[in-house]
Amino acid sequence: MGNTSRHHHFIPRFYLKGFLFEAEENPRLAVIDLKKKKQFQTNTRNVGAIRDFNRVDVEVTCPRIMYQLLLESCPSHLSCIAVAEP
Repeated sequence: MGNTSRHHHFIPRFYLKGFLFEAEENPRLAVIDLKKKKQFQTNTRNVGAIRDFNRVDVEVTCPRIMYQLLLESCPSHLSCIAVAEP
């Protein structure tokens, strides 16, 4: 699990990219933190994400067990999903 992603977005980055504005050569998001009453600019990696947000802590012998269970529960006409394994 050395290169497993741990920075999980709960707002997809492709969605956030629709709100970018060009600031010179570096596209940025304008962010307003309502709790801290501050505003700032940042990139999509730093917004809408939490470390280990989608992590499932269970003892398993196969780290891809959730993916395999999902495939087993899908209707047979969706079997093409297996080809596009992440």
